[in-house]
Amino acid sequence: MKKTLKITPICDDEVFLPHHLKYYDFIDKHIFVDFGGTDSSIDILKKAQQSNPNIEIVQCKAPQVRHDTMSLFKNHYYKYYRQYYDIVIVADVDEIIYHPNIKQALNNTKPNNYFVNKGFQVVMDDVPDIDTFLTDIKLGVEDKTFNKPSVFDINLDMYFRPGHHVCFPVAPNGAQAEPIYDVFYLLHYKYLGANYLKDISKKRFSRRKEYSKRIGHSGHYQSIVERPQDHFSEIKNSSYDISWITSKNNV
Repeated sequence: MKKTLKITPICDDEVFLPHHLKYYDFIDKHIFVDFGGTDSSIDILKKAQQSNPNIEIVQCKAPQVRHDTMSLFKNHYYKYYRQYYDIVIVADVDEIIYHPNIKQALNNTKPNNYFVNKGFQVVMDDVPDIDTFLTDIKLGVEDKTFNKPSVFDINLDMYFRPGHHVCFPVAPNGAQAEPIYDVFYLLHYKYLGANYLKDISKKRFSRRKEYSKRIGHSGHYQSIVERPQDHFSEIKNSSYDISWITSKNNV
């Protein structure tokens, strides 16, 4: 059975973090990179470590986030583990990389493969219950900005641009990196009611470092903070039934 390592940046993600941990319980090694959050996220992880020693916490202790620094971790940190693991998943806390038989799908990964997700924004009126957050999916909308490579052979060199939406993979020994499409869904849990949307957007906008401000990373969060209900209503009004993704006994 192939072994999987996951890298996840974290900063003030206490609300959805328990959902993330519940879903990714099949991971052999979780690496959470803390970028100076001030909520209870680290406490949640430390408690989870008591029953899951495969959780590793890397603390940067930075009061604000540089998106280029996040990219450095996503691009390079997994390389230290190449002799121990076979597959890498790079996912933010609010990203669920879904497949109805994900362990089997990961085990079938071939050398130099990387998988381009099919991305969807999940739309709910509130933060869902941890035990039903997959089966409760009803509405959502396809979002091609989340059609990004999040699952890949650990021997590839992945060069993610800030934000992790664009990547330039390089295979070893002059081989060809091979993209695989339409195997995994990326379910993005951001639009969980206007209040949650405002709260998470305010945190992500306020934690930007001067570098990110100059480059314009995460600048869209300012508009969301100013008009959260408008942003939530707009995407909810454009959403449609996506329950088929996790239905038919797939969960």
